[in-house]
Amino acid sequence: MRHVFLILDQSVNMEDNDLKPSRFMCLKKLSEQFILEFYDQNPISQIGVIAVKNGKGQKISELSSNINKHIANIKAQKACEGQFSLYNGLERAYKTLSSMPSYASREIIIVAGSLTSVDPHPINDMLTQLAESNIRVSVIGLSASVQIFNRVSSATNGTYNVMLDEQHLQELLRLQCAPPAATPTMEPVW
Repeated sequence: MRHVFLILDQSVNMEDNDLKPSRFMCLKKLSEQFILEFYDQNPISQIGVIAVKNGKGQKISELSSNINKHIANIKAQKACEGQFSLYNGLERAYKTLSSMPSYASREIIIVAGSLTSVDPHPINDMLTQLAESNIRVSVIGLSASVQIFNRVSSATNGTYNVMLDEQHLQELLRLQCAPPAATPTMEPVW
């Protein structure tokens, strides 16, 4: 069983048109495909969706198994505004995931087009909390390699990749559908 938050960058950087018609429109379409495939491979798991814009993480879809609601909420997102905040997106997901049972996988998947992050606090404390709670963070970058994304994914045993084109982004999202290996710190279910 998996509990996953998908964090979508909805900052002004997502208006770039290196993906057609824009990064954000492409990401909306591929996120819908990801959710459908995720539930195909993980039928008893739950996803939540967080949009990060104007330096704030906003839950647009609660952690649930309601595929239609997730897709409708992603489709309803319109404007890309302000700056991306890695800390605020992670904090929003952490607050929910930290209370989930440890026998299930707890994960955060971030798709970010920003090369910077405007954070209210140093990220180190958040990294410690995520690692101690065994919450895995994986990041897919849309622009270039960003050191802090690499650091976050390494500290939490996640993955970090930068897409080459739309087809590669689709493949990177597809790879996140497969359940990760169980960690020794996960509680067994007896």
